[in-house]
Amino acid sequence: MLFRVIGPLEVTADGVVLPLGPRKQQSVLALLALNAGRAVVLNDMIDELWGDDPPASAVPNIRGYAASLRRTLATAEPGRDRLVRTGSGYALHTEIEDIDLSMFSAQLLAGRDSLRHDDMKLASARFSEALGMWHGPLLAGLPQGPLLAARCASIEMTGCLPSRNSQGSCCDWTSLATPSHCYASTQSRTRCGSWDICC
Repeated sequence: MLFRVIGPLEVTADGVVLPLGPRKQQSVLALLALNAGRAVVLNDMIDELWGDDPPASAVPNIRGYAASLRRTLATAEPGRDRLVRTGSGYALHTEIEDIDLSMFSAQLLAGRDSLRHDDMKLASARFSEALGMWHGPLLAGLPQGPLLAARCASIEMTGCLPSRNSQGSCCDWTSLATPSHCYASTQSRTRCGSWDICC
């Protein structure tokens, strides 16, 4: 199973795109996917979905979203409980290869390491793998409340992704996968928007 958060939120199992339900239910999954392996408490989910004006049915609504998502994931992957209840919240159990962002970051870091060791061919291959996973800004098209917006901004600030607000970038995304660009980058140590490919 693959959880895609780079670009529009999407979950696939054996190449089949799973139905993720209404927008608020998708927001619950997005919050869990961006915090994979860690519990997200109900209060945080309520703040994300309704802010300071939650309905009286907020908790049962979230329970319902979680139950629906659990059924969808379990149906696509029988015998495995991906979404689990933990204390006052929920957690999504994944491996590194289950989240596109994790794999993207791993390839990016490997590419940077190859640049530091002047291995342009391997750096090109690593960046090419990363580019193949790029489908736009995090959670493109999904309305973001305060928690998702803060989480996305935090991820962008780590340098794992280009900032959606950066302008006048000094390089083109597609050029990152070419050895000539890798060579030029090692010489100039240029910074592309908020994404320093040489750090």
